[in-house]
Amino acid sequence: MLEKAVGMVETIKKYCSKTVTVVVDAFFSKKTFFGPLFEEGIYVLSRCRHDVVAWDPGPATR
Repeated sequence: MLEKAVGMVETIKKYCSKTVTVVVDAFFSKKTFFGPLFEEGIYVLSRCRHDVVAWDPGPATR
């Protein structure tokens, strides 16, 4: 079901000339939903599940 939702959002992005932001429930807060959308430059706003771990990669170390 998550893959189907990703496909629907990616299809909508093809027809929009502006930035796309998706607002979803906690059910969608999984890597299989977030990952492909982030790669396409689509923003996701979600109430996350209690077991979600997220981080922003830190700067490269020498």
